[in-house]
Amino acid sequence: MSEPRFGINIPQFHPEDSAELLHLGKFAMRAESLGFDSLWTLDGIFRDAPFLEPLSSLAFLAATTNRVKLGTAVLMLPLRVPAIIAKFTATVDFLSSGRLILGAALGGTANEFAATGVPMNERVARFTEGIKIMRMLWTETHVNFKGRFWQLEDVTVSPKPAQAGGIPVWIGGSQVGEEVNEKAIERAARIGDGWLGAGSTELAAHERASKKFVELARKFGRDPRSLALAKRVYIQVDSDRERAKTVLKRTLSAFYGRGIDVDRTCVYGTERDCIENLSHLREAGTKTLIFHPVVDHFGQAEVVARDVVPGLS
Repeated sequence: MSEPRFGINIPQFHPEDSAELLHLGKFAMRAESLGFDSLWTLDGIFRDAPFLEPLSSLAFLAATTNRVKLGTAVLMLPLRVPAIIAKFTATVDFLSSGRLILGAALGGTANEFAATGVPMNERVARFTEGIKIMRMLWTETHVNFKGRFWQLEDVTVSPKPAQAGGIPVWIGGSQVGEEVNEKAIERAARIGDGWLGAGSTELAAHERASKKFVELARKFGRDPRSLALAKRVYIQVDSDRERAKTVLKRTLSAFYGRGIDVDRTCVYGTERDCIENLSHLREAGTKTLIFHPVVDHFGQAEVVARDVVPGLS
């Protein structure tokens, strides 16, 4: 499956009105018609505002779209049982004719780990074991596996994903506004099908992480050209830069529950301002840009497709 170039996050979160989330299907169809080649979801169990679950949202979008890839950016894999996720994702990929990308990371708050009964100090081991199990179930029959956390004895997931070789797993990892953890980059370079930068990662930090990812991929004997390199970017196109900045700061503070450095992390302002900032990411090797509007999703999708994407193509 070729790597998508320009994706957009769905309107999955609304700080006030859950009724706004009911426009998801219309948004997906409009985004596809505008030429975006992928739709993406975030993850989270507990939020202080209306927030849609990612995998069921993608299953819904698989039925309302025809062409676009469907991805998680990212799924908090250690909080899930890998055999169940393997079955769920195989079904979505099968029904969508091979359009799924599984972005995955350690993720999760202390409350989410406590609620799912997963010790936080086991998250890395569960993450790597989970990916191994999913790939076996996606591609093999009569799977046997004896791991630290899960055991499989002569089991099969069917139907398999439509994609030969299974579903691509793009690995991400970061902390809000901070330098990307090199161990996360190393995991992606060693076992992932790509690196997926978080929306909360500062733009310059992502550029540095991208270079490190390429270096490490080569170190592990892998061809970086065969691996995905993506970044989710919060964006607000507006002729009034200060107004755009205020919108991003207010909405993202509500989402993350803490302040975020909009100047270092987001892309905002006029179409030309946005193209200039995004061009730096492209020059740093980012192949897939995932635009993430935070308000007026329909309007922002229109202006990004019409005025921003052509300047990056």
